[in-house]
Amino acid sequence: MTPEEIRDYLGTMVEVEKECYLHERLLQTLKKRMEPLGHPKNIVKPTMKVEQTNILDSIFNDDILGDIFLGLVEGFFLALVIFIVASAIKIVPSNVHSLGWFLAGTTPLAIGANVAFSLRTDSKERKENAKKNQEEYDAAMSKYNQLVAADRKRVDEENRVLAYLKTEYAAVLKSYSKLKDIRTKLYNMNILYEKYYYNFPAVSSLYEYFNAGRYTTLGEAYNQLELEARLDRISLQLNVVIAKLDQIRENQYTIYSAITEANGKLNSLVSSCSRIEAGVRNLQLQGDELNARVASLQTTSDLNLYINAMNNRELAYIRRWAAN
Repeated sequence: MTPEEIRDYLGTMVEVEKECYLHERLLQTLKKRMEPLGHPKNIVKPTMKVEQTNILDSIFNDDILGDIFLGLVEGFFLALVIFIVASAIKIVPSNVHSLGWFLAGTTPLAIGANVAFSLRTDSKERKENAKKNQEEYDAAMSKYNQLVAADRKRVDEENRVLAYLKTEYAAVLKSYSKLKDIRTKLYNMNILYEKYYYNFPAVSSLYEYFNAGRYTTLGEAYNQLELEARLDRISLQLNVVIAKLDQIRENQYTIYSAITEANGKLNSLVSSCSRIEAGVRNLQLQGDELNARVASLQTTSDLNLYINAMNNRELAYIRRWAAN
């Protein structure tokens, strides 16, 4: 091949590698945008506190023991007071036997009164607590229903966006698959040394050498490429080039320009997708109507126009090098 043909071939490979890079970034971006969409939140349904209603539970709780003890004390002192008064006015004889009868009579009354009062108070508190619990539960359920409705609305909107993004993703994936096949065919023409297959930075630097007229044979260009790589003047690793894009401009201008252009195109296409997403969110359509509308939007999107243009370029690549 002549130096001009080698230059043109390398220029084609730089263009193909740039488009592969752009397609990969597009697929990554679209996938990242799709992943969080359409997932309902785990909203916990509130439960109502239930107060005890069984009277036996109230009678045999820990508080009732206190009521009995208090009743015993009250009954004792009440019996003692009555006994002293009754003895003083000579109603009953002042002996232990009479005191015992008073104790036997007043203590159960005191215990019963304490227990009855405690149960009445406890019943009142339970009714008040039950009312309060019901009000709190009703408020919590109202908020829960609002959250569920809002989340359902969000999921419906996101599912519409997801349907659109899936369509775009499928189109980019199809284009990328065809582009990779063309790239493989072009590399398999065995024009380049196999070591530099699928190496975007290496192909870009080789093209830069030939485009600038620095070398006329690939052997000379390979030697210079390896020398500059060993001296760390250039990097042959794409991830390093991307991370240090501004720093490699002077020594690797071709790939710097290619990646900068691809990133700008990526941002433009993603912005276009975002505008369509905003419109799709507000569509009040479902099922086939939604699919038809999404297909219509996808047909006229900037991303679809780019894919169509890419298809034409792919055909040009094939025609240009099929005869070689």
